[in-house]
Amino acid sequence: MKYAIITGASRGLGNATAKKLIEKGYTLFCISRKQDMEIVKKAYEKNVELNYYEFDLSNVELIEGLMDDVFEKISAGEAESLYLINNASVVSPLRPISKCESGSIIKNIKVDLLAPIILISTFIRLSEKMEIQKRIVNISSGAAYGPMHGAACYCSAKAGIEMLTKCVGIEEEGKEHPVKVMSFTPGIMDTEMQREVRSSNEQDFAELKRFKNYKKKGMLTKPEIVAEKVVKLIECRDFKQGESIDVSDIE
Repeated sequence: MKYAIITGASRGLGNATAKKLIEKGYTLFCISRKQDMEIVKKAYEKNVELNYYEFDLSNVELIEGLMDDVFEKISAGEAESLYLINNASVVSPLRPISKCESGSIIKNIKVDLLAPIILISTFIRLSEKMEIQKRIVNISSGAAYGPMHGAACYCSAKAGIEMLTKCVGIEEEGKEHPVKVMSFTPGIMDTEMQREVRSSNEQDFAELKRFKNYKKKGMLTKPEIVAEKVVKLIECRDFKQGESIDVSDIE
């Protein structure tokens, strides 16, 4: 059996990836704040096992318990591969750091950085004795590499994801049954996150005009197209431990 755990499955890239994996017969563990009924319906129609967790990843102290429950449902004897796709993310607050309230800062870092750290830690520990293909894909962003006025939290968290990926990659090298870990930059997609960015104001977010132009000029990629590359990445492509992969690297 092929297993996949996906965070942020209710919309955008996570949603599109979950649907692609259902089509391929994966047993899925979807995690998002709200359940997406299209995924539930698709899994039922395809007779695919779906375990859906309505869970807010800002509740970081509860993540280990969540993962314990997930792994109780995984049959180690029947598993042939196991994947974790850390996709969930929040882009807000989009304003200069001096104008950000502490609550919004804390939520951003919890969801965008702390949650993936804990998910990865627990995933590796619970799968340590499983002699199968194990991979982690951390969804990154171009924001990890270039500063943006008004996006300090998001940029910092994504930069943290990049370094996290590299560190975990080093730690897994040489293990008897390693987990292979990578980061994946999906490019600019036509998602609700992009709509949220475009609804900000230019005084707080200086890059607003550029992001509006992406939409105006038809430069946004459909998440379904990128999801196909995510599936190809976890199933087919070989990569180095801790490697950073851009969407343009995958045909």
